[in-house]
Amino acid sequence: MRFGLWVEPEMVNPDSDLYREHPDWVLHFPGRPRSELRNQLVLNFARRDVADWAHDWLTRLVGDHGIDFLKWDMNRAFSEAGWPDRQDGTDRLGPAYVRNLYGVLDRLRADHPALRIETCSGGGGRVDLGILSRTDQAWASDNTDAADRMGIQQGYGQIYPARTMGAWVTDVPNQLTGRTVPLRFRFHVAMAGALGIGGDLTHWSEEELREGADLVATYKKVRHLVQHGSLDRLSPPAEDSVCVVQYTAADASETCCSPTGVSPPRRAEAAGPAARSDPGAAIATRHRRRAPLHGARRVRYRPRAAGGRLVQHGGAPRPGGLTPRQCAGGPPPVALARRGPVSTAGPSPGPGSAGVGWAVC
Repeated sequence: MRFGLWVEPEMVNPDSDLYREHPDWVLHFPGRPRSELRNQLVLNFARRDVADWAHDWLTRLVGDHGIDFLKWDMNRAFSEAGWPDRQDGTDRLGPAYVRNLYGVLDRLRADHPALRIETCSGGGGRVDLGILSRTDQAWASDNTDAADRMGIQQGYGQIYPARTMGAWVTDVPNQLTGRTVPLRFRFHVAMAGALGIGGDLTHWSEEELREGADLVATYKKVRHLVQHGSLDRLSPPAEDSVCVVQYTAADASETCCSPTGVSPPRRAEAAGPAARSDPGAAIATRHRRRAPLHGARRVRYRPRAAGGRLVQHGGAPRPGGLTPRQCAGGPPPVALARRGPVSTAGPSPGPGSAGVGWAVC
């Protein structure tokens, strides 16, 4: 494991030596109060001296401590967005700010070619082609609930490649939604991007640690397809349905397919007052009233001596890639060479959720 650090270089606390020495370095208008959010003010990166100061301490930090990864966060909105030192400061602020921000990132990458950087801003507030040309991945959302992430990841993947999408496995009940879903399901959803683990491993049971290690090993087998293959969406995420994504190698020699689904309400509150006090009750209550997801869509994996195949009944064709029935019946018109037996992560156990795993052809 290598050393990474979470930083927020564009902010300053008013109760700091930096602000006391340079009160003019923040966004402000003369004669107006400076609004604090999160006990912070925004440094004016449009100023070259501010950008140079930020680059100087960041490059020393990375170099002196051998940092491999920076999570670059930016959490508060602009307020009093003025630049009184320049007559045209109000008009120049936005373009100059972004230009200097990009300049700091470019210089950091030049100083430390192996450094990896993740862009983050209050969740996914700074995901665009400009920032992604200078960073390695993006934090798509602070919502890490696996059931909600299927929709978030579906939207993200419309524009941006999977290898740029940070996708974490976090603990349950989820801190935002209060929902509890099985560990395997959380992994299967996160494996659709750049997999990370954000749970407290010191609180995982021995069984969970073994299961997590097995799923990380499975991800490493499909990582080259997820992060560098072409993505087809065979079935979109929807409640009481199966979301199926497929990744195919550029030369069509390999493909992997991951069906995942969730049947409980999108929020625990939807199941009534009893479920609100016990997030797990929402899943159990809904599960008793409705058929299990595997029964609803009949998705299963059938191993066979020469490999295996994914079987899905009842799915309508989708444009692009393999249709669900092509998954069941064989390869698409472009023949896929099979490299050894099919690899699968297996089904996700537990009520109200399903993730039949990752099948590699």
